[in-house]
Amino acid sequence: MKLTVFILCVLLISACSSNDLSHASCDFVSGAAENERQREQGLSSPGARDIQADSNKRTQDTSVGFFSILAGALSRALSSDDADTPCL
Repeated sequence: MKLTVFILCVLLISACSSNDLSHASCDFVSGAAENERQREQGLSSPGARDIQADSNKRTQDTSVGFFSILAGALSRALSSDDADTPCL
């Protein structure tokens, strides 16, 4: 239940802050992909242990993706640069 309320709040905030759905989806995908890349890079180092379950990894990637939506919407709202940058 808490997760559902959290997701709804994030969607409402991002919908109000973002002027284009493609920006929000791009922010989500790039945030989740970057988190996965950093985790895999950390696990490839010598002596690293993989102690997280697979579902926990997906949950972490998803939550980072939602936070990326908020950060992207805020940065676009505060930025005066209106240049469209391609997603990934």
